Parts: sequence; structure tokens; C-alpha cells
Amino acid sequence: MAGLGERLRKARKAKGFKQTDVAAILGMGQSSLSAYEKEQRNPDLPTLQKLAELYGIQVTDLLAPDPVEQENLGAPLELDDVLREERLMFHGKPLTEVERERIRGILIGLYWDAMKRDGERG
Repeated sequence: MAGLGERLRKARKAKGFKQTDVAAILGMGQSSLSAYEKEQRNPDLPTLQKLAELYGIQVTDLLAPDPVEQENLGAPLELDDVLREERLMFHGKPLTEVERERIRGILIGLYWDAMKRDGERG
């Protein structure tokens, strides 16, 4: 499910803005906008209102999940897809692609070990 950062990014791109454009228009640092979109920080309400106004949407559009996303909340997740998410974090730190691949490899090994063990029991 897309969080606030993803909705901010989509709204910005829908208007054809680069992060540097938005930062210059609103008088903020590009690094702040990047942190909002990566969900490393949350914008305060006045900033959120300025962003929504610039993007031509309501603040509630940024805060409320998409109805389709809401509908899919209970849908099964493919772990492989989750591990490919760039915004995946552990202990508050974003995981690099290499770290995500290492975790994937470990999980694959554990899975096949369990399958082998279960096959020996059956």
C-alpha cells in the first residue's frame, strides 16, 4: 500500500515537477522533499497544505489511502515483491539492493531446507 511519501511522489510527477522545481517554488530544501517522499520524515501540516495546493489536490487526497489499495489490504503479498521494494527498512535504516538480495538468498535457503525436512517426514 502506498504511504504518504509515495502519494506525494505520484502527485508531483503527475504535475510534471522535479523535486528541485517543487523545492524552489515552495522555498524548501530538495533534501527535505526527498525525505518526505522516501518516508524518512513527515511534512508538517502547513507544508502538506502547500504541497497539496501546488499539486492541485486536497490534503485528504495525500493522507487517505487509495480505495483500490484499501480493498487490497487483506490480499496476500509475494515476499519476493516485498523484498524488491526500495523503501524497505530495518531498524530505521533503508536496506540497500545488496542487503535485500542477501536477505532474499537467506530466505530461499531456509525455505528449501524446510521443504527438504518436511519431505523426509512425509
